[in-house]
Amino acid sequence: MNKITITMIVLLMIINISGCSFETTEVESKTSEASTIEATTTPVPERKAEVMGIIKNVIGNEVSVSLLLKNTESEENMEQEALLTDEEKAAKQAEKKAANQAANARNIEKDPMEKVELSGEMRDVVIPVGTKVVQSTGTGEFIDLNIGDILKGTSVKIWLIEDGEGEVAVAEFVQLQIR
Repeated sequence: MNKITITMIVLLMIINISGCSFETTEVESKTSEASTIEATTTPVPERKAEVMGIIKNVIGNEVSVSLLLKNTESEENMEQEALLTDEEKAAKQAEKKAANQAANARNIEKDPMEKVELSGEMRDVVIPVGTKVVQSTGTGEFIDLNIGDILKGTSVKIWLIEDGEGEVAVAEFVQLQIR
């Protein structure tokens, strides 16, 4: 009888130890997955961002944005580009990319914020909890962020809720720019 009791205790201990070690490895794998930052291709809304500028003030989930100066020439170019075929768009995009790389090679030491022209207008936008906030990596991929990652002085594009009624602008999607 003594041998049966000892055998039962040993078996229970082995089962207990193996069960505990399994849970530990599972938790460790979940935390390592959560700690890595992945760049993903997040779908940006199809339409043009309604608010573009530099964040001047952040209070809670409300941001004040100093709007960029609207360039009517670039708006006309966008309308013309919409009429181009896919081949013409690809050629024009390659041409722009080559020009940007050449300009970046010449102006690498200059502050990119110097080129930004602000209109002097301010726009307050409320960013509700759960709104998608991403940062562009510059390669067409995005890093998911939290609302707490929005900082003063950051260049931003904000898409507003289309059927938003009232005086308060409410964000649907926020994209922070690397500058």
